[in-house]
Formats: sequence, C-alpha cells, structure tokens
Amino acid sequence: QNQTMRRGGDGQAGVLPSSITSATERLQHAKNRVRKYRYSEDDQREHEKLKIEVQNKPKTLFIIVADECHWGITQGNDKAHNRLINDWEDEKHKNVIVLQVSATPYTS
Repeated sequence: QNQTMRRGGDGQAGVLPSSITSATERLQHAKNRVRKYRYSEDDQREHEKLKIEVQNKPKTLFIIVADECHWGITQGNDKAHNRLINDWEDEKHKNVIVLQVSATPYTS
C-alpha cells in the first residue's frame, strides 16, 4: 500500500490533477484513493461512499486496479474479493472499469 501511494502520489506519474502541486497534497490525494484488499467496517463504508460517487458522476470514468487479484478469489462471497471486485454491475455502473492484475495466474 505504501509503495502504491508513493508511486500514485508522484507528480511525474500523470495520475493527479495538475492543481495539486505540493508533495503533502499529492500524498494525501493518493491516500484517499489507495485501499487495502480487505473488508472491514471502515472499508465497507469507504466502498459505499465510492459507489455513491460513481452514481453521482456518470461522466467520470472510475478505474479500479486490483493488484494481486488472485489473493482471496476462492474465499467465498463474504470476502474482500467478491465485495470489492465483483460488486460492480455492468448496467448500473457503466463508468467503472475493474482491472485485475496478477503475476500468479493459476491458483486454487
């Protein structure tokens, strides 16, 4: 998570609005967008906020990158993968793309 935040908060990465110029603001912006792959009560609240934001901004493209997506994929319907990755419905969330990334393609 820290590595992702540092890379996402890098002004040279091209993923931040140009209005964010200070290193502190860049890091805070990245912290607001990087989430751990878990599903606690806090994470559930953040996920619900994101779903509302997605619905309120239909012309904004939201890209969710699930790194190490093989982790937890077979853990059941009440786990992080199912709730955070499979929760996006094509018809309801047309402005969401989920990109799953894994260097471990064959897991059980």
